[in-house]
Amino acid sequence: MFYNNQNVVGYFMYINSVSAVYGLMPNKTARPVAPKTNINYEKTVEYSLWSTPSFGSHKNRSYTSEIPSKRVNPSKFKITRIPELTCPACGHKILTRGQFTRFLGEIRQAKEEDYIPILEKYEKYMCPTELEVFGDIKAHAKMMEEQGQKPSLTEIVKTLRIIKLPELEKIQLDLVEDMRDAIEPLPRGEKDALNKKLDLITDIIINENENAPFRRKTLIENAQNYQISDPSVKAELLDIAESFPSSKEMACAWIVKNAGKDKQGKDRSPLELAEKLVGLASTSTDHILARNIELNHDDITNYMAMHKSCNSQKTDKSFNEWFDEDPISRRRYLRLYFTEVKDALDRGKIKDKKYRDYIKDCVLNIYNLSNGRVDFRSEFCPETLTTEVNEDSKPSQAI
Repeated sequence: MFYNNQNVVGYFMYINSVSAVYGLMPNKTARPVAPKTNINYEKTVEYSLWSTPSFGSHKNRSYTSEIPSKRVNPSKFKITRIPELTCPACGHKILTRGQFTRFLGEIRQAKEEDYIPILEKYEKYMCPTELEVFGDIKAHAKMMEEQGQKPSLTEIVKTLRIIKLPELEKIQLDLVEDMRDAIEPLPRGEKDALNKKLDLITDIIINENENAPFRRKTLIENAQNYQISDPSVKAELLDIAESFPSSKEMACAWIVKNAGKDKQGKDRSPLELAEKLVGLASTSTDHILARNIELNHDDITNYMAMHKSCNSQKTDKSFNEWFDEDPISRRRYLRLYFTEVKDALDRGKIKDKKYRDYIKDCVLNIYNLSNGRVDFRSEFCPETLTTEVNEDSKPSQAI
């Protein structure tokens, strides 16, 4: 049977159309990805770089980095299953997912008068803000008991809200005045327009309008969108907006927010309040090298277990930014975290061979990201120092 050029072209057109229908598109040449570097660091650190072949499917791709790849989904990170780990951010104990599930089962079957004794059993896991709030709750409950009253979590938190609201309002109003001072150098028309916006913020804070409550997130978004001719004034205004009290970082803000109405305009139940006190202390997987800085580095060498709340506060900060917020404490907490994880791994709490060198790889990762400032190598992987010494001691060859 003979085929002319037209038959051949038609045959390939048919094959391509069938391939498209059944999702069998021909392989395309993969485009090489240029290495991404972090301009914030003096030393270039290359992570998450794909070595891409000139032709072939994704199965032929290999992953390369300074540390051998041990990729795993964050939700499958097994270090989070180790109980009683120290949170590297705040130094409190982390609640594992299993422990948190048991807490939920216990609190949901209990009566409200039993909530506080149950919460006391999980007190050591609470994040710093929630721990401070719970301290106020316990003190108020003790006072009620001395007066012959039964402590009610809902009533206690509502009473604390009345006490803490003036404290929060004063902080907020002082910051609004700081914003007024910051816009003083602007032209008169621009300054007057911004002062009207600040008047509205002041009115919302003082009158506490339930239909238009004060929201820190909204304030920050508005500050980002303000049309300001002077970039330095805008930057200062944004810094002040971000310094407004957050319910994640300040006890008075936590109480005012959570003892008030929810987004549907309903009072929060005592069960919801109890879960909020403990829920953020449960474990999450933190990316040491933040996702916004380089390619997504989903590798166990780039993971640490951390409180949900602490991980949320870290957001997309670089390791150096996060560490420099409290370098003395963070160094101590990281050391405790590594010590406890190493002990658990040595005792065979995790059998997966992927995690055998987790401490060494994680320590080296942090050493590189901090440009050598945060160095735990002598404590947890001294063999890496020996290798460095041996390489430096080699005699140089004459050229």
